[in-house]
Amino acid sequence: MALTSAGVTIPGSSPTTTAATPIQDHWNNLGKSLNPLVVVPTASITTRAALVTARNAEGPAISSAAPMRVHRADAPLGFRDEITEDGTAWRAIGADSWVGGEAVITGAAPAAGARKIRYSGTFLYTTNAFGQFAIAFPAAFPTGLVNLMFTPGDVAGGLGQTAVDTTITTLATGGGQARTPAGAALGGSVVIRVCYIAEGC
Repeated sequence: MALTSAGVTIPGSSPTTTAATPIQDHWNNLGKSLNPLVVVPTASITTRAALVTARNAEGPAISSAAPMRVHRADAPLGFRDEITEDGTAWRAIGADSWVGGEAVITGAAPAAGARKIRYSGTFLYTTNAFGQFAIAFPAAFPTGLVNLMFTPGDVAGGLGQTAVDTTITTLATGGGQARTPAGAALGGSVVIRVCYIAEGC
């Protein structure tokens, strides 16, 4: 018996091993097809990164069509089930946290009686050289983004404050800047957790 990168048990050899028989090909294909559907237990961010490497090597590569889901033991309670569509940006599944911060208006003015849409959640990001981050909304707001708020999800990486950045905010993406407790921009390549609420129509 062998295990796929997601921990699915299949007969024979590993899916990353060259199959010797057609029937082994079938077992390997079955095992790999289940990888995106399994929530994989993992202990930490470090072990999660190793799972990403193994999954991409084995297949299918992590993407929006084949995301990866994990249950990370060292994450805060209520935020342990995580999903990624690229192996880098993670968000907690079903997490909903109240946040406070700044507001931004972008897009066209909503028509009278337009449906109000609200998204909220928490995400892990790696900042760019300016300390910026960007949250992809579950779907773009059809007409306008009326309110966007961020707050630090924790203090990892020296995060103390967050602010909306209108220069990188669109109807599909909420942009912000990560700052130290004193208000200075964080540097690049810092992994941070940010919570948000976005409202629009």
